[in-house]
Amino acid sequence: VMQTPRLQGFTPLVYLRTDTVIAGIFLGCVFAVALKRAKVMAFARARLYPWVALLYAAGVFTRLTFHHSRSDHAFEISVYPLLLVSTMLHPASWASRFLELSPIRFVGRISYSLYLWQELFFNPRVVPAPGSFHSHTLLCWGAAFGCAIASYYGIERPLIRRGHRIAGRFG
Repeated sequence: VMQTPRLQGFTPLVYLRTDTVIAGIFLGCVFAVALKRAKVMAFARARLYPWVALLYAAGVFTRLTFHHSRSDHAFEISVYPLLLVSTMLHPASWASRFLELSPIRFVGRISYSLYLWQELFFNPRVVPAPGSFHSHTLLCWGAAFGCAIASYYGIERPLIRRGHRIAGRFG
């Protein structure tokens, strides 16, 4: 795909294209379907603990920091489903309990708004040098969180309530 002359100028942004990251979404679907089988569920529950998934993630991201190859993409897209499944299978683990903390749950609640607003404040073409910290990073995060909170409470929640009222009429 990136051999097409029109697309060659966009290679640094290839990770933002749906056609290059859709495998990660499909992999999560494969995990969900596979876990419906009792043997697969038992196998995963016995071996996939959050600490194992975190160790795997650390290994994958350490490798990506120092080396890139075509095979890295398969490992990279497997990290998130493994982290999610490991916490789902072990709800009493320290990682699952951490995800249930009020501040983390709040970030989860506003995550869609945060996802939308961060696009305005962070430029994917500006990549900081390894080990550097942009002076405006805290300002960007503050602005993204501020706008996300405002739009969540001012737009998203009222529309969710309205949607429930409309759905209630038909249910």
